[in-house]
Amino acid sequence: MPAKNRIEMRTGPIVPAVMRFALPLVLSSFLQFFFNAADTVVVGRFAGSRALAAVGATGTAVMLVSTMIMGLSTGASVVVSQAYGANDKKWLHRAVHTAVPLALLSGGIATVVGLLISRPLLVLISTPPDVIEQSLLYIRIIYCGQLAMAVYNYAAAILRAVGDSKRPLIFLVISGVMNVVLNLIFVIGFHLDVVGVAAATLLSQVVSAFLTLRCLIREEGAGYQVHLKEMRFYRNELIRMLRIGIPSGLQSAMFAIPNLMIQSAVNSFGTVTVAGNTAGANIETFQYAFMGSFMTTTMTFIGQNYGARQYARIRKILWTTMLLNFAFALGVGTLMRIFSPQLLSLYNTDPAVIVAGKLRIVLVASLLCLESFMDSFSAASRGMGRSLAPMLIALIGTCLFRIVWMQTAFRMVGTIEVVYYAYPLSWILTSIMQFFLWRHVSGSIPKENEPLPEAIS
Repeated sequence: MPAKNRIEMRTGPIVPAVMRFALPLVLSSFLQFFFNAADTVVVGRFAGSRALAAVGATGTAVMLVSTMIMGLSTGASVVVSQAYGANDKKWLHRAVHTAVPLALLSGGIATVVGLLISRPLLVLISTPPDVIEQSLLYIRIIYCGQLAMAVYNYAAAILRAVGDSKRPLIFLVISGVMNVVLNLIFVIGFHLDVVGVAAATLLSQVVSAFLTLRCLIREEGAGYQVHLKEMRFYRNELIRMLRIGIPSGLQSAMFAIPNLMIQSAVNSFGTVTVAGNTAGANIETFQYAFMGSFMTTTMTFIGQNYGARQYARIRKILWTTMLLNFAFALGVGTLMRIFSPQLLSLYNTDPAVIVAGKLRIVLVASLLCLESFMDSFSAASRGMGRSLAPMLIALIGTCLFRIVWMQTAFRMVGTIEVVYYAYPLSWILTSIMQFFLWRHVSGSIPKENEPLPEAIS
């Protein structure tokens, strides 16, 4: 990889390196959410509130499968970053050539599972009867793109793990522009409504997967170049990836259980509330562009420094990325709250829909900065190869809490406001628990020049 694309994470000032790596990643995530939002904007403005609700009603169901893939790719990212940080070319080669077939396997399984559970899942979350058939068409097409999404996520994770956050951004821009153009052509030109935006997403995912994988195949002279004939599951690397990735993936998938309950509760308030919630939640995802990027930055920087035995830098990296994460999330959340009417009107001009969406932004998006703490502590632990404990804490502090909240507080009060309160309260609880876990994990960080722990040696 050309030196200009590689960011040195193991030596030198931390803040400039973090910003150089994180900003392309932020922009990449921001554009990814923007291009995904194009689906919602186009269908909401040109196909009406019912089509918007049909797409929005599937959001949690889609995330149930896709987040499992993204969680599994975390294992590949950590192992590759540790191998690269340790400057162990054999380990790096084995890690990369295990990650790619793992992407193909996980993506294929996700596609099959998604297609099988699509209708029962939409029924389970109380999708409004007047939109369920449109929702089913949309979600089945989206599930067909899980294989391509898996390849892109794993391949991009490899590039980012070695310090290259620029080229995944370039590939995303190309596929994202294609997505927007196809949205307009399919929906406005061919009047395909939800089928059109789903097909545009599927085709753009195929393009991003192709470009990213081709990049790795053509990376001549690099220790992480992919040779198709050498792809196989190397036992030790596969075990490491699964040991980190499965808890992360399960955590993401388990999050979908309380979120399905929340989506079901939102759906029970009718099409207008579902449409407003869809628009508000879609706007909210732009904050995740910042927060998810800094989470990945934390994990990658700590992974490389852990592999390189630069233990003194680990705590500095954590506090630097955490403060930046919080500041960005707070700033974006504040702007979203101030300009919520204007932002929501981009999705739908119905005053009732705008009111419903604004409530979501006020009670959820403007408080999303609270999640930055739990994300940062969790990412730091995973960067050091610890993934099971952060998952268990997240399941208790977030998933279990939300389930109990929906079964108690919501059933007693029954308002949409109580539904939204589940988010910030769970972030606060989980952040406190992740902090105490990090105190325990960081206590095991060895002094400089001590041998690597068994977990990554």
